[in-house]
Amino acid sequence: MAGHVEDPVSKLKELGIDLTPELEELKQVFAEISGKKIKLNSLKKTAIDKEIPPEVLSIAKALEFSDFSEKAMRKAEKELLKLVDRLIEEKNAGALFHAVKLLRLVQKGDVEGIRKLQED
Repeated sequence: MAGHVEDPVSKLKELGIDLTPELEELKQVFAEISGKKIKLNSLKKTAIDKEIPPEVLSIAKALEFSDFSEKAMRKAEKELLKLVDRLIEEKNAGALFHAVKLLRLVQKGDVEGIRKLQED
């Protein structure tokens, strides 16, 4: 059927991947970026949300060691894009969330956000 697009969330659920907690947290991130407020009680926290993958933490730490140089930020962006692609293939939603979060912080040049990510 030309022009028909399936709902990606439903399709992922059919494949056994539930992104609901990650999507809710992503909504919160977008709300913070745009300045809008949403109810925090609508967010579901899972153990996966709290555990930042070592690959993501190591990139954040490498940026810190390089004093967040422009060159290091460009390299980190490239590596994070590769990591995101791999995590999509692995269907690892929790790790994917954290990788995308760091990717966006790098793309925005948000040094404080990157530091805060390591503390969480």
